[in-house]
Amino acid sequence: AKTHTKDKKKSEYNYEYFKDDVTEEAKKLGNVEFNVSFDLLYQLLLYGADEAKMFLEIEKTENILTVLRGFEKKYGYKFVDDESKNNCVSRIKKRLNSFVIEGVLTEEYLKQGEIFFWIEQRVGEEMSVKVYSAKQYPDKRKMCYNKNEIKKVKNDYEKEKCIKYSPEMIHNNIVTVGSFLVDILRESTFIRSKY
Repeated sequence: AKTHTKDKKKSEYNYEYFKDDVTEEAKKLGNVEFNVSFDLLYQLLLYGADEAKMFLEIEKTENILTVLRGFEKKYGYKFVDDESKNNCVSRIKKRLNSFVIEGVLTEEYLKQGEIFFWIEQRVGEEMSVKVYSAKQYPDKRKMCYNKNEIKKVKNDYEKEKCIKYSPEMIHNNIVTVGSFLVDILRESTFIRSKY
């Protein structure tokens, strides 16, 4: 997805889906959420090394919702309810805050951000397959919060991409992946209950 900022800089978030049976809900929510995250991260470059200004921008929910609406339309995705949308906005804020805390935003650091986002999206997809392979709903929900399994999958991709998360980023990543999985499970349950 091409990314545009006020000064017309462009960047692109590139991602290929996990090869197993990932649901359309997981793919679409992942596309929307991570493209919004990357777009907003790129926009934060405008503030240079002014961390305080970046944190203020990250907290502007209406700005996030504006970008979110654009990607919802692009990927043909609609949140099942306000709770799911608010959860997504919270994950985006947490992800951006976590990344900004770790270093000064530069074009080079942004490339690293794309790798971090790629790993998180891939972990979410791979974990979603594990969630749906569980037989009973309580087991599916339990898998959403399986910190050890999320960490194990994440560690495999860290090694593959030769990148290292800080302890704070690991914690935030586990929390956001768990929330992502719960929303996908809620969505599939909500959709099935309508028919």
